Amino acid sequence: MIAHINFSYNTIKNAVRLSGMGADIKYFGAPVHFESSKSLTINHNTFSTTLKQARPENDIIISNQYGHMPHTTAVSIQNNSFTGYHASYSAIQLYARRGHSIKGVTVKRNNTHGMRLIRRYGSTSVRY
Repeated sequence: MIAHINFSYNTIKNAVRLSGMGADIKYFGAPVHFESSKSLTINHNTFSTTLKQARPENDIIISNQYGHMPHTTAVSIQNNSFTGYHASYSAIQLYARRGHSIKGVTVKRNNTHGMRLIRRYGSTSVRY
């Protein structure tokens, strides 16, 4: 089990998507990717894209497509900032494959500067 992950107080500048992993941008199209976890905290991070060619499809992907845990739970995404060129799809993407789920996601006080905050696929639940 992947549990109790704290991704906080980081500055991510001009990150690019994970490449060489196929064309599945729903799953691989972000520089920061969390797979099948419990108790995940993503707080007080700054994602800054100043170079248009560095722009990924998403800044963060939380998924459980290939992991061993069918249900991702207890996710906190708070006080992050997404600036510069907008990610092509959204700042954060939740992707739950068929039969899996992502539940207990809390999203508060994120600054997107006009960017779409979340795109969801599959069985996901989010509290704002």
